Amino acid sequence: MRSPTIAMVLAASTLSEAATLDWAAAYEKANTSLTRLSQNDKISIVTGVGWNKGPCVGNTAAASSISYPQLCLQDGPLGVRYGSSVNAFVPGIQVAATWDRALMRERGQFMAEETKGCGIHVLLGPVAGPLGKIPHGGRNWEGFGADPYLQGIAMAETIEGMQSVGVQANAKHYILNEQELNRETISSSVGDRTMHELYLWPFADAVHANVASVMCSYNKINGTWACEK
Repeated sequence: MRSPTIAMVLAASTLSEAATLDWAAAYEKANTSLTRLSQNDKISIVTGVGWNKGPCVGNTAAASSISYPQLCLQDGPLGVRYGSSVNAFVPGIQVAATWDRALMRERGQFMAEETKGCGIHVLLGPVAGPLGKIPHGGRNWEGFGADPYLQGIAMAETIEGMQSVGVQANAKHYILNEQELNRETISSSVGDRTMHELYLWPFADAVHANVASVMCSYNKINGTWACEK
């Protein structure tokens, strides 16, 4: 199992060298950096500094001992949120309606190119949750429709397009985030077969596409908080 601290160090240390640095070299570099980090440095890197308390909506603390900058995580699935002179890209539901894998990948690439130009390391998208169980759900448009197979293909193409230019993708919201109303208090109930055949499918495709990270959902799942699963 990879150490979360190593993973975060890798995220920053390999970002600008993605085209030339392989995983073995990246791990060697990260492990060397770890020897120079204090316990407080390690904790700060993996816990963040709080919502919107830095240049992005999510930020880690810098570690001066290894010249590690803040890791900058920014919304969202349609491009850069809270930015000026940036594009709002076509919503996922419309991209999926094209059934065009090349366009899906190209959209991901273009979003990431603009994101990278803004100095952002992690773009918080694409979205496979909600899947669309509730037709009038407030965020269905961010994802790629209620067909899990189509969702999975679109997730993979988008992720590969984004990460091809050196921006980390984030698959969200894992899982069963099917409504915005009371999302931080409700419990979504689901059986094992439904979970695996519908809701998990697009996230599995995201993992197969080597997505850099996954964001858990705000709700409970069968009585247990999603982030505790």
